[in-house]
Amino acid sequence: MTRLAGRVAVVTGGSNGIGRAIAVELGRSGCDVALIGTSRQRLDESLGLMPADCVARAYQCDVSNQEQVHDTAAAIEHDFSAVHIVVNNAGITAASRFLEYDLDTIERIVNVNLLGVIYGCHAFLPRILAAGGGHVANMSSMLGFFGVPNQSAYVSTKFAIRGFTNSLWSEYRGSNVNVTGIYPGMIQTDILASADFSDHREKEAMLNLMDRVAIPAQDAARAAVRGIRRNRREVVIGKDARALVTLNRLVPNIAYHAGAAGLRKLKEYIHRTN
Repeated sequence: MTRLAGRVAVVTGGSNGIGRAIAVELGRSGCDVALIGTSRQRLDESLGLMPADCVARAYQCDVSNQEQVHDTAAAIEHDFSAVHIVVNNAGITAASRFLEYDLDTIERIVNVNLLGVIYGCHAFLPRILAAGGGHVANMSSMLGFFGVPNQSAYVSTKFAIRGFTNSLWSEYRGSNVNVTGIYPGMIQTDILASADFSDHREKEAMLNLMDRVAIPAQDAARAAVRGIRRNRREVVIGKDARALVTLNRLVPNIAYHAGAAGLRKLKEYIHRTN
């Protein structure tokens, strides 16, 4: 079991959503926390939510920029003297049929979601090792197990994060570094609200669906931190994610057909109501 009290944890994407909630939960568990994000205003809002007895600092950094990530890691090590835990959480998305995607959008999603995780591991793993060990947790998604329409860029990164994380787990198995992949389902965050959709009606419908069925970010954060504490290789969060991941493992074709059918029904609903 990973000891959290007295540890220094780094959370990327800590300026909002599940990253902010994970940072708060780590603080409540006794960690000092370094939050990384791109918005100074949102980072300051996150700092205002941290427990009073937690030492927390915020760092502006674009995780898709390798130099910024390494410079930020050096600054965090200087400020906190050590790093024991890193949660690579930052992510973005967009929704469109593949041939309607702008390639610059795909590149941006890959750079933030996938390279951000790789850069984070490359920058912080040596510091975790130097501190005597700790934990790496990488945020994937239930869409890291099966693809759905109109999310080819996002899904590609989440599949890749799962493979990368499994490789890290294999490399460090039996060492003093533990590795966890986190696979949430629908969580109440603003990732969809800030995403570009080729069909604005589809975006509105997805946001309405999120309001009805998504679980609070705080609940997801508690599950994620519990998985880190217990050194889980995988943490699947939410009834929807557990059901679909299990279904995909047992009968993959049904899971894929279910995803395609769900989008078709969503589009039919959109056209009926507009």
